[in-house]
Amino acid sequence: NQINSIINNRVINKQSTNYLPKSILTMEFIWKPIKKSTEDKMIKSIENIQNQFNTLRASGANPGILDRVFVDYFGSSTQLNQLARVGTSGSQQLIIEPFDKSSIKDIEKAIATSGLNLTPNNDGGVIRINIPPLTEDRRKDLAKQAKGITEDGKVAIRNIRRDLVDKIKLAEKNKEISKDDSKGFQDDLQKLTDEFVKKLDVMLKTKEKDLLTI
Repeated sequence: NQINSIINNRVINKQSTNYLPKSILTMEFIWKPIKKSTEDKMIKSIENIQNQFNTLRASGANPGILDRVFVDYFGSSTQLNQLARVGTSGSQQLIIEPFDKSSIKDIEKAIATSGLNLTPNNDGGVIRINIPPLTEDRRKDLAKQAKGITEDGKVAIRNIRRDLVDKIKLAEKNKEISKDDSKGFQDDLQKLTDEFVKKLDVMLKTKEKDLLTI
């Protein structure tokens, strides 16, 4: 119906050499916006992976390492940076200043149980975290975490592809698009997927170098 509407709404002279076959109209007016929407979803997945990479510190005190910490605040899981100002004191210490002082113990607990191997020190007003230099074993552990994050990203990208492939196949089954168009769309989608998977591989290689270089 969508294809027919598009064709009917366009003034096309079938006798003209400029007449476009239905399959080309389908590719031009149906596939392009769908592909763009899918690409936008994949870009968001890439951005999410980069944000997670930013929490893996290579050296020094980096407030970004706490971005993945969530606090149980009045029964709601809340990102730490929404509950406190996170800053640095020198190059080896983080300072967390809660906006609501009553939440300081909950913040301390969230940091201690976050899996980041950080020891928060609560003085009743602020929380201080001393960041020791990374050992070789810790660097390798962070690189392993980066690899796991990357694999999660690849799964997300491939799930986006799978969902659209299912829709393409359904459209073909319902005779909304031709078999040739279906194959063309799936081939184009696979190329897009491969492109984003390669981007993740490049990101991982860069992050591993950053983490493992002393």
